Amino acid sequence: MSFLRTWFTAIVSPVRSFDALKSRPAPLWGFWAVLIRFAGTSLTSGVLGLLLGRKPFEPSYLTFLRTVRYYTA
Repeated sequence: MSFLRTWFTAIVSPVRSFDALKSRPAPLWGFWAVLIRFAGTSLTSGVLGLLLGRKPFEPSYLTFLRTVRYYTA
C-alpha cells in the first residue's frame, strides 16, 4: 500500500491503516507524514492569514519581527 493510500485509509479505517504501517519504514514515512501535515497547515493558516490581512492572535515576541509583518515572514 502506498503512503498516500495508507494515509487516506486512516480516515476510514484506522485499524486497517495501522496494520499496513507495521511493515513500512518508520522513520521515512513518519518524516513524510509530518512534512505533509505542516505544509498543509502553513498553506491554509499562514498564506490565508497573509492574504486576508489578519493579525496574529499574540503579538510577535521577536524584536526584529513586527506583528504586522508576521505572516509575511
